[in-house]
Amino acid sequence: MERRLISVVIPNFNNSLYLKQCISSVLNQTYSCIECIVIDDNSNDDSVDIIKTLQEEYSNLSFYKNEINKGVSYSRNKGAELAKGEYISFLDADDYWLPTKLETELDLIEKTNAKLVFSPYKWFDSKKTFDNTDALKNPRTNVFDYWKDSLISPSGLTVEKTFFNKVGGFDTNLKGAEDMDFFFRCALIDLNILSTEKFNVKIRIHEGNTKKNYQRMYDGHIISLKKWCSLVDDNKQYKTSEYIVAVRNKLSKARYYASMLNSKELKLNTFKIGFKIFGLKYFNKVLVFSLYKIIFNGK
Repeated sequence: MERRLISVVIPNFNNSLYLKQCISSVLNQTYSCIECIVIDDNSNDDSVDIIKTLQEEYSNLSFYKNEINKGVSYSRNKGAELAKGEYISFLDADDYWLPTKLETELDLIEKTNAKLVFSPYKWFDSKKTFDNTDALKNPRTNVFDYWKDSLISPSGLTVEKTFFNKVGGFDTNLKGAEDMDFFFRCALIDLNILSTEKFNVKIRIHEGNTKKNYQRMYDGHIISLKKWCSLVDDNKQYKTSEYIVAVRNKLSKARYYASMLNSKELKLNTFKIGFKIFGLKYFNKVLVFSLYKIIFNGK
């Protein structure tokens, strides 16, 4: 296998409880031609002390600390900017990899010349690991497949640095759904996004997860949808039957977060947005029934 340098970027904010396991899982990969860059987003726990201690053990570990908290997208982009490798891998500080993750991905890259590959993941919490067989059952055959709840995690991603820069990195204006936004923009340029078949990534479920911030996730889905519709307007060949289905699904997900917030106003807003994009074509029987229930039953 060709020895290509892979830069692993770990954005971290107050994840000192998990940081050592995360970094160690990178620096103990079976593929060793790597550098590990931790971007600390101005943590106020003992994250920096842990990183400095690990630097005494690993010479290929470095870190950069943001002067103020700037968010995960900025931190990922900053790490990519500092990266010296031909390829960049990302790993969130509360997740970790199994030892063959990078080796398996690089093998796929060398066989296919793909610019972006990923490893499927499994969730886990303090009690058990949750199966995720859907990751291998849902092939992505068109760009709108990337509007669905992503079966790709940034923690499983390895991307050619030049391609990452071409796509424009992660959108720092998005505070939710920024991963789906990145993958959609990748697919617009090159749909050849490949997956390994090994579940080499573990995604931790805990109280600090962004997905538990329902308002942020609602806002992220709405803002990203508006952005994506603008991108479709610029690429009119994608105005197909899949487009309206994708918008319905995206707004349905936003409506889920509105329900978790118990907000009738936010739920109704999703219908207004759909109508603004498609007019009456947005509505089908299911949506009309859902709208009726929200208006008259408040559900």
